[in-house]
Amino acid sequence: FHQYLFYALDHLEASLWFNEGHAVLFENVELRNRGVQLLENKNMARLLEEVLPKQEMTLRDVLDLDMEAFYAQSETTRAINYTMAWALVYYLRLCIATEHKSPYAGLLDNYVELLWKTHDAAAATEQTFHNVDMLQLEKDFRAFWANPRQRAQAERVTLGP
Repeated sequence: FHQYLFYALDHLEASLWFNEGHAVLFENVELRNRGVQLLENKNMARLLEEVLPKQEMTLRDVLDLDMEAFYAQSETTRAINYTMAWALVYYLRLCIATEHKSPYAGLLDNYVELLWKTHDAAAATEQTFHNVDMLQLEKDFRAFWANPRQRAQAERVTLGP
Protein backbone atom coordinates (compact mmCIF):
# COMPACT_ATOMS: atom_id res chain seq x y z
CA PHE A 1 0.00 0.00 0.00
CA HIS A 2 2.81 2.42 0.84
CA GLN A 3 4.29 2.09 -2.64
CA TYR A 4 0.86 2.48 -4.24
CA LEU A 5 0.19 5.65 -2.22
CA PHE A 6 3.62 7.08 -3.08
CA TYR A 7 2.93 6.67 -6.80
CA ALA A 8 -0.72 7.77 -6.51
CA LEU A 9 0.50 10.97 -4.86
CA ASP A 10 3.00 11.60 -7.67
CA HIS A 11 6.03 10.68 -5.52
CA LEU A 12 5.04 12.82 -2.55
CA GLU A 13 5.41 11.53 1.00
CA ALA A 14 2.14 11.69 2.90
CA SER A 15 1.85 12.45 6.60
CA LEU A 16 2.22 9.38 8.77
CA TRP A 17 -1.33 9.55 10.11
CA PHE A 18 -2.62 9.47 6.50
CA ASN A 19 -0.11 6.92 5.18
CA GLU A 20 -0.16 4.42 8.05
CA GLY A 21 -3.86 4.98 8.74
CA HIS A 22 -4.76 4.01 5.19
CA ALA A 23 -2.27 1.12 5.09
CA VAL A 24 -3.94 -0.47 8.11
CA LEU A 25 -7.39 0.42 6.77
CA PHE A 26 -6.76 -1.56 3.59
CA GLU A 27 -5.51 -4.60 5.51
CA ASN A 28 -9.17 -5.43 6.22
CA VAL A 29 -11.13 -5.24 2.98
CA GLU A 30 -13.61 -7.37 1.13
CA LEU A 31 -14.58 -6.94 -2.50
CA ARG A 32 -18.35 -6.82 -2.87
CA ASN A 33 -20.38 -6.19 -6.02
CA ARG A 34 -17.67 -4.16 -7.74
CA GLY A 35 -17.12 -2.16 -4.54
CA VAL A 36 -14.84 -2.34 -1.55
CA GLN A 37 -16.06 -2.90 1.97
CA LEU A 38 -13.61 -1.64 4.59
CA LEU A 39 -13.96 -3.78 7.68
CA GLU A 40 -13.16 -2.77 11.22
CA ASN A 41 -9.78 -4.05 12.41
CA LYS A 42 -10.94 -5.98 15.48
CA ASN A 43 -7.53 -6.03 17.21
CA MET A 44 -7.07 -2.29 16.81
CA ALA A 45 -10.67 -1.63 17.81
CA ARG A 46 -10.06 -3.51 21.08
CA LEU A 47 -6.89 -1.51 21.75
CA LEU A 48 -8.74 1.70 20.93
CA GLU A 49 -11.47 0.81 23.42
CA GLU A 50 -8.76 0.52 26.09
CA VAL A 51 -6.85 3.67 25.09
CA LEU A 52 -9.62 6.22 24.45
CA PRO A 53 -11.04 6.33 28.00
CA LYS A 54 -7.55 7.06 29.36
CA GLN A 55 -7.30 10.11 27.06
CA GLU A 56 -3.53 9.67 26.78
CA MET A 57 -3.50 10.75 23.12
CA THR A 58 -5.63 13.24 21.23
CA LEU A 59 -6.27 13.45 17.51
CA ARG A 60 -4.07 16.56 17.41
CA ASP A 61 -1.26 14.43 18.87
CA VAL A 62 -1.74 11.86 16.10
CA LEU A 63 -1.74 14.52 13.38
CA ASP A 64 1.48 16.04 14.72
CA LEU A 65 3.56 12.83 15.04
CA ASP A 66 6.79 12.94 13.09
CA MET A 67 8.63 9.82 11.92
CA GLU A 68 10.79 9.53 15.02
CA ALA A 69 7.85 9.85 17.39
CA PHE A 70 5.61 7.53 15.36
CA TYR A 71 8.11 4.65 15.03
CA ALA A 72 10.81 5.10 17.66
CA GLN A 73 8.76 4.69 20.82
CA SER A 74 8.09 1.50 22.75
CA GLU A 75 6.16 -1.28 21.07
CA THR A 76 3.08 -0.31 23.08
CA THR A 77 3.29 3.33 22.04
CA ARG A 78 3.90 2.36 18.42
CA ALA A 79 0.80 0.13 18.52
CA ILE A 80 -1.23 3.04 19.89
CA ASN A 81 0.10 5.35 17.16
CA TYR A 82 -0.90 2.90 14.42
CA THR A 83 -4.28 2.34 16.07
CA MET A 84 -5.07 6.03 16.40
CA ALA A 85 -4.02 6.73 12.79
CA TRP A 86 -6.18 3.85 11.55
CA ALA A 87 -9.13 4.88 13.73
CA LEU A 88 -9.02 8.47 12.45
CA VAL A 89 -8.86 7.43 8.79
CA TYR A 90 -11.57 4.79 9.33
CA TYR A 91 -13.77 7.38 11.00
CA LEU A 92 -13.22 9.97 8.26
CA ARG A 93 -13.79 7.42 5.47
CA LEU A 94 -16.71 5.42 6.84
CA CYS A 95 -18.55 7.32 9.54
CA ILE A 96 -18.77 10.32 7.27
CA ALA A 97 -20.43 8.14 4.63
CA THR A 98 -23.19 7.30 7.10
CA GLU A 99 -23.90 10.89 8.18
CA HIS A 100 -25.76 13.58 6.29
CA LYS A 101 -23.90 16.90 6.02
CA SER A 102 -20.93 15.92 8.15
CA PRO A 103 -18.63 18.84 8.97
CA TYR A 104 -15.71 16.47 8.28
CA ALA A 105 -16.77 15.37 4.81
CA GLY A 106 -14.00 15.93 2.31
CA LEU A 107 -11.15 16.33 4.82
CA LEU A 108 -9.20 13.40 3.39
CA ASP A 109 -9.67 14.62 -0.18
CA ASN A 110 -8.70 18.14 0.90
CA TYR A 111 -5.53 16.75 2.46
CA VAL A 112 -4.52 15.12 -0.83
CA GLU A 113 -5.22 18.31 -2.80
CA LEU A 114 -3.21 20.38 -0.33
CA LEU A 115 -0.35 17.89 -0.40
CA TRP A 116 -0.18 18.19 -4.18
CA LYS A 117 -0.33 21.97 -3.88
CA THR A 118 2.22 22.43 -1.07
CA HIS A 119 4.44 19.36 -1.54
CA ASP A 120 4.71 19.47 2.26
CA ALA A 121 2.95 16.80 4.35
CA ALA A 122 2.99 18.82 7.59
CA ALA A 123 1.69 21.95 5.86
CA ALA A 124 -1.05 19.95 4.14
CA THR A 125 -2.11 18.47 7.49
CA GLU A 126 -2.12 21.87 9.18
CA GLN A 127 -4.11 23.50 6.39
CA THR A 128 -6.57 20.60 6.21
CA PHE A 129 -7.47 20.86 9.88
CA HIS A 130 -6.96 24.63 10.27
CA ASN A 131 -10.68 25.49 10.31
CA VAL A 132 -11.81 22.27 12.00
CA ASP A 133 -13.04 22.53 15.57
CA MET A 134 -10.60 19.95 16.95
CA LEU A 135 -12.39 19.68 20.30
CA GLN A 136 -15.65 18.84 18.50
CA LEU A 137 -13.89 16.42 16.14
CA GLU A 138 -12.33 14.70 19.15
CA LYS A 139 -15.73 14.50 20.85
CA ASP A 140 -17.45 13.14 17.71
CA PHE A 141 -14.61 10.66 17.08
CA ARG A 142 -14.80 9.30 20.62
CA ALA A 143 -18.60 9.13 20.50
CA PHE A 144 -18.42 7.11 17.27
CA TRP A 145 -16.00 4.58 18.73
CA ALA A 146 -18.13 4.25 21.87
CA ASN A 147 -21.29 3.52 19.84
CA PRO A 148 -21.58 -0.08 18.57
CA ARG A 149 -24.62 0.82 16.43
CA GLN A 150 -22.74 3.54 14.54
CA ARG A 151 -19.72 1.27 14.11
CA ALA A 152 -21.88 -1.53 12.70
CA GLN A 153 -23.57 0.93 10.32
CA ALA A 154 -20.18 2.23 9.12
CA GLU A 155 -18.91 -1.28 8.50
CA ARG A 156 -21.83 -1.93 6.11
CA VAL A 157 -20.74 0.91 3.80
CA THR A 158 -19.40 -0.21 0.44
CA LEU A 159 -17.15 2.20 -1.42
CA GLY A 160 -17.06 2.11 -5.17
CA PRO A 161 -18.91 2.89 -8.36
